[in-house]
Amino acid sequence: MILNDVKGHFFVKKSITTLLLLLALVSSVSATVPAAPELSVSVSGLSLTISWTAASDADAYTLYYAPNPYTGPETIGNISMLTERTLSADLQVGDSYYLAVTAYNDEGESEYSNLGSFTIGAESETQIFTLSSEAIANGELLEEFKCERKTNDIEDSIPVAWSNVPAGTVSLGITMHHFPNPDDANREDALLKANSYFTLWDIDPTVTEIAHGEANNGDWHIGSNKDGTAISYTSPCSPFVGSNDYVLTLYALSAIPQSLPTSDSIDISYAEFIEAITTVEVLETAVLKFADVNQ
Repeated sequence: MILNDVKGHFFVKKSITTLLLLLALVSSVSATVPAAPELSVSVSGLSLTISWTAASDADAYTLYYAPNPYTGPETIGNISMLTERTLSADLQVGDSYYLAVTAYNDEGESEYSNLGSFTIGAESETQIFTLSSEAIANGELLEEFKCERKTNDIEDSIPVAWSNVPAGTVSLGITMHHFPNPDDANREDALLKANSYFTLWDIDPTVTEIAHGEANNGDWHIGSNKDGTAISYTSPCSPFVGSNDYVLTLYALSAIPQSLPTSDSIDISYAEFIEAITTVEVLETAVLKFADVNQ
């Protein structure tokens, strides 16, 4: 009897030890730096409302602000928002700021969200650099825009439109990318892990939309499709049940990056474009995130 009690005690102790080790392992594997939130800014009269999307793995958020015109990093301030994801305030005529938000946890701080800005005027409305698409409804890609038919390996591009291009913009660019493994978005080599579906550059800032299927026909330049086999857009076309996330980004640039070709090129995709724009000032970005959902 005593021997059985000793064996039982040893078994329970060993089981508890094993459980604690497994819990520690799961905790270390699951902890990641949060993804960047998506910021929204609205103004009504003198009232400002700021909000942002929830970031996975986030414990809290920090709101950053800087006066417009921007005069240097020393003018950047921040507010710890803890777990709040909205902020409302009544301001004065003439107040003008840039805004961004980050998410953080014990593992670190996310990248900045898309950049927002506002100016309060006597009869002003917010001037938010905004990207939209008639192909996306309630955050999901509509069925008729999935798996576009290929003609000579070229697909009809997703329709996109935008408004409130920032003052001083010389050139616009567009990218669309997807991470097959979502965790790769937080890696140092994230550019190498992203699949590139759409890359446009040297878009005149007076252009405000590109219609469905027209990306290959405009007075701008287009890069490679996802597989690097043609100069074209690639439509989401997953054969599996589930949801895949995509990011469309519009860039307002102070100049045309000299390293980008002056014609269409199969050698330019998301990674090459992002590397090229590090040589110029990115005045603002407008981000449109959506999912390809298959049931």
